[in-house]
Amino acid sequence: MPILKQLRAAGFAVWPFDVPRLPMVVEIYPRALTGAVVKGNADERRRYLEHKYTKLPAQVIEVAVRSDDAFDALVSSLVMAEHAMEFTSLPPANDRQQRLEGQIWLPAGARKTETFARGRYNSSKTRVAPVFSALEDRADEDPQWLRRLLSLATAENPRERIWRAQDLIVQSSHYGQRERPLQPPLALLSWLVRNLDAGAAKLKENDASARERRNLAAKDPVTIERALELLRSAGAGRGWHVLEGPTYPDVLLVTPDALVVIEGKRTEAGPTTSTTWMSGRHQMLRHLDAAWEIRGERAVYGLFVVEGKDERGTVPPMWVEAARDTTSEAAIQGSLPHRSPEEREGIVGSFLGVTTWQAIVSAFSLDPRVLAETVSDVSFAGFD
Repeated sequence: MPILKQLRAAGFAVWPFDVPRLPMVVEIYPRALTGAVVKGNADERRRYLEHKYTKLPAQVIEVAVRSDDAFDALVSSLVMAEHAMEFTSLPPANDRQQRLEGQIWLPAGARKTETFARGRYNSSKTRVAPVFSALEDRADEDPQWLRRLLSLATAENPRERIWRAQDLIVQSSHYGQRERPLQPPLALLSWLVRNLDAGAAKLKENDASARERRNLAAKDPVTIERALELLRSAGAGRGWHVLEGPTYPDVLLVTPDALVVIEGKRTEAGPTTSTTWMSGRHQMLRHLDAAWEIRGERAVYGLFVVEGKDERGTVPPMWVEAARDTTSEAAIQGSLPHRSPEEREGIVGSFLGVTTWQAIVSAFSLDPRVLAETVSDVSFAGFD
């Protein structure tokens, strides 16, 4: 936020808060601009660029395929250049939510998804809470409804469905306003302290935390030792030595035999695949990693629930690819560097796949009105 103030003072318009004019600052979400691509794989990044941008110089492609960040930066800048004429005619913030939180820029043809789980199409309010409230309301007649839900995510997967013999009666549920944070494993925090690899841009501030983290990035043994001692004594709270915060699955279901984490999406073009200090930390593996830490003797399961491609609830190709990417070797290496091979196998094996909101409504014969178009429709339908 201080940087935005500096840019505005220097003459930049900050969209959507200011009347659009050049020069202008906009917020982007690179995944929405790249579309479906396995960004964690260098060969896939190269194939994407060579196929979509045939006139790019070879030396530019060579630089762009070196990392996710370089790839995102190039594709985002190319998409923005293609739509440069649109910037001065962007609409201003048109409701209180946008005036408070801002807005993600998208090309004009894709602007229906502009809020990305915020504002009118908030997925927590228009999908997660209504659907899971309706599912829980069925517990008296179908106490093991969660077994059926897990099977939807593996409809195209021949894997053994061991949960069919497990007790999955929901003892506690956490979603909507009752979301429960899951703390990162201490082993991960320790690994980050010992292996922090941060560019200058992330450590350019001059406060005490940034100075300590610069020492960590420089592999200063005294600073590393102090950080590890703080982790042992103070835990995973807040401080310069804590390099990952809690993760927030959209749904956490606690049962006698399993913990289930669910990431619900509606307008998003893909899952998050990085954190501040880990460029390859995939969202679902992060959830599963944290749940694995507290599972005890229980199993752990995770799945995506996304917006269907059509009324039948077909999973969109981009999410089929995102699910595949979640279990790729690059995702595993980037997300679970602190885990043993056996632990990695168990955590990755906990990911079931992806289903859609429409498929759930159909399979459980839910009232179609649970899939509200906007937040206002949720209240109108009585599912708030």
